[in-house]
Parts: sequence; C-alpha cells; structure tokens
Amino acid sequence: MKKWLVILLCVAPVLAWASIGDDTALDNSPQCVTVGDQAHFAMTIHFSSPDGERLIFAQFWTGNFWDVTAVQDPAAVDVTGAWSHVVNPAGNVISWSFAAQSGSGGDVGDGHSITFTFDATATQVDDLDVTMYIEGDTNGAAPHTKSWSFTYPLCADDDTTDDDAVDDDTVDDDAADDDAADDDGADDDAADDDAADDDASDDDISDDDSADDDASDDDVSDDDTIADDDLIDDDLADDDSVDDDAIDDDAAGDDSGGGGDNGGCGC
Repeated sequence: MKKWLVILLCVAPVLAWASIGDDTALDNSPQCVTVGDQAHFAMTIHFSSPDGERLIFAQFWTGNFWDVTAVQDPAAVDVTGAWSHVVNPAGNVISWSFAAQSGSGGDVGDGHSITFTFDATATQVDDLDVTMYIEGDTNGAAPHTKSWSFTYPLCADDDTTDDDAVDDDTVDDDAADDDAADDDGADDDAADDDAADDDASDDDISDDDSADDDASDDDVSDDDTIADDDLIDDDLADDDSVDDDAIDDDAAGDDSGGGGDNGGCGC
C-alpha cells in the first residue's frame, strides 16, 4: 500500500500540469466576413504552459474556396530565431514554423502571446468554417496540441459603394444608390425613384416639389418666379413680359401681344 501511495504522489502532479495549458486562448479578427471582399485576419494565441512547453508550430485552415492573397510572419517572442510559413498547393492551409537561432525548441512561453496574420477572401457563403491549430515543442507532459474550430458569420452590408441587389443597410451609406427601392433618408439617386421627391435639383418626369426647381416648368399650377413658360398660361395674373401662351386665359388682359385678351379691346 505504501508503494502505491508513493507512485500516485509522483504521477499526479505530472498529469495535472499539462504541456499546453487549458487556459491557452485564441482571439481572432475580424469578427465577421463579407463574401467577395478581401479582409485582414489576425489570430492571437495567448499561450499557457506551466511545465515549460513552448509554441513551435501554428496552422490555419480556411474553407476550400478561399483566396489567400498574402501571409505575414510574426517576430520571435521569447527565443532568438525566426518564424516562416508555407501555404499548401490547394491554398487553404497556412502553416507557420519556428526555427531557433541556436539549439532547438519553440518560441512563445507561458503567459506570452503571438499573433499570426494573413489576407484572404472568402468566396462562398456556405464555406465559412475555419480551424486554428497549434503545437508545442513536446517538452513536458501531454497534450502538445490544441485547436479551435468556428464558423465566420456574414457581416451586415457596410459597403461604401453598395453592391446589393436589395440594399440591407439600416442606414444607407451608398455613395451612389443602386437600390431597386430607394431607402435613403436623403435621396442620392442620379434618377429619383422616391414616392416623395427630395432632390436638391428635381429630375422627376412629373414635378412633385412644393417649391418648383425645374429648369422648365411642368407644374399643373405654375409657381415659377421666372417668366411664364407654360404652353397654356394658367396664372390668375399674367406675369409674362411677352405673352407666349397658345391661348391666353388671364383674368386680366395684360399681354403685350395683340388680340385674344380677356377684357381687352381686341381692336
């Protein structure tokens, strides 16, 4: 019995002090992706190893249909040496390895952090599952590996130039609005498609401004301050300097042209 007790006391601390600690954590950015848009990805490992394990290898699996455009190597954290990377031929696995300048072993030790970065584009909405995987230098007890698997959520639409068939911004931030239905608080269409016109310069076929800003007047009731340009004059008081109505329908005949004035002599 005493012999068994001694064995248990010797083994128990080794089992409790795992090589890569359970509290080793991952922070990742961005928090969401937009399919078709390149993003800068950062995977930060907060490393924990109570028994002297060091991080020596990291790997990121994208989906099968991502475009990895650039990969960066982090600087060494705790040990003199260099990190380098390779991307597999299929383009969906990035691997970083550490080589110590002298001797062998890993770089990042207990309580320290390192960030692995790359630029990539997700191309399909059903291919957003990813995995971050790390390995220790096998010093100390197992486990010597750890991984995190998650699915990137899609970002809400925040395009500077909107490329949605249907705009799904809560607040429209298009430089040029291309909605089938305009949802701007202030209309920024080249051609206005509002039920109520809010253009600074009116471009409606039918003018619905309370104040007319047409170059040529198309109101049912004329509200121009400029000389009247109606085909048929419908002012109560004629304000033409020269009458250009096909038919003058002023209450008072004040045309400079002859004939046809209401109340004029007609002679």
